[in-house]
Amino acid sequence: MIKIFFLVSFTFFFSFQSISQVRTPILSFEKTVHDFGTIKEADGNVQYKFKFTNTGVTPLIVTNVEASCGCTTPEWTKTPILPGKTGYVNTEFNPANYQKFDKSIIVYSNGNPASVTLRVVGEVVPKEKLMADIFAYAYGNARVKGKNIAFASLSNKEKDVIFEFYNHSNAEINLSFLDLPSFVSVDNKSIKIAAEQIATVRFTANPNKTSKGFHKELINIQVDGKTYENALKIIASVK
Repeated sequence: MIKIFFLVSFTFFFSFQSISQVRTPILSFEKTVHDFGTIKEADGNVQYKFKFTNTGVTPLIVTNVEASCGCTTPEWTKTPILPGKTGYVNTEFNPANYQKFDKSIIVYSNGNPASVTLRVVGEVVPKEKLMADIFAYAYGNARVKGKNIAFASLSNKEKDVIFEFYNHSNAEINLSFLDLPSFVSVDNKSIKIAAEQIATVRFTANPNKTSKGFHKELINIQVDGKTYENALKIIASVK
């Protein structure tokens, strides 16, 4: 009797499992990898719509879609998909600052399988860098590549840092520096930069004019009479 009981229980369990599997919605994608081929960064975002079908016998619900990075934005069918009906997962990829790429998107659902990984791949032709891209920070019509004038380690000798400013206009601009710390000097406190030209400024740090330790000083700049506070940061470690 015990053997018969276990045999019946065993048969019932697997029959129940088979029925459950049969009644589970099935998530079937047409394909799980899309190759964009070669795309141009200058053309902006690209999109591809992955299509799927519910090949099960009960409604399918896509519960969530997660992208591997912020460069890929997914959208998807959020209403229940009836048996035999189709849905989609749309992926939008931002090619900025990429070359070759291989990005994944994980689709979660109440179906079988519970998750599916999609991929978008391709290669990006970088766009030509404009001066405004290279000199990324703007103060009026004066632009700089970065905000930190870093002298790094200073001991007994003076150290120079060459900093470049770009005039992003079609007219001459006047640039000057305000509130420099006592241990830093500049070869020209007030300079004129011709239209669409680059000017170099030499900042010199003298460690003998300040105390030892780490220094982080904010300075103001003035462009055509307008003051931009805390525009640049002087960083130095005096030993």
